[in-house]
Amino acid sequence: MHETNLTKSQKKHLRELAGRGYEAALSNELDRLQAKFSRWKRGEIDVWDLNDEIHRHHDGPSRDLYKLFSSRQYSWQVCWSINNGHLSMADVRPDCRALIERLLEPFEAETQVPAGTTEPEPTDLEK
Repeated sequence: MHETNLTKSQKKHLRELAGRGYEAALSNELDRLQAKFSRWKRGEIDVWDLNDEIHRHHDGPSRDLYKLFSSRQYSWQVCWSINNGHLSMADVRPDCRALIERLLEPFEAETQVPAGTTEPEPTDLEK
């Protein structure tokens, strides 16, 4: 099954899943930013450090997620969300699973850790 051969119902399902993945990823990043606000409230960092953190969030994870999820490549967005733990295959309807499983193969090969090595470094979006 190729993405252009999907039914309207399948496209809608993938679009909705991509939206859920985006929301979960952005929520995760905002939780990290919220922790910086908490440190500021406790006096652990000053207002200037917090301001820098806000700019880093905006120019980094927030922008990266926007670029990833602003296209209409919903199946790839779903794959990214599954690969990063924001969705699972259980969220994908049976009639869309073959496409997602096929598209997940490069993600899975990329994240496999060879024996005797350590885990890969997290990407900016995973930090």
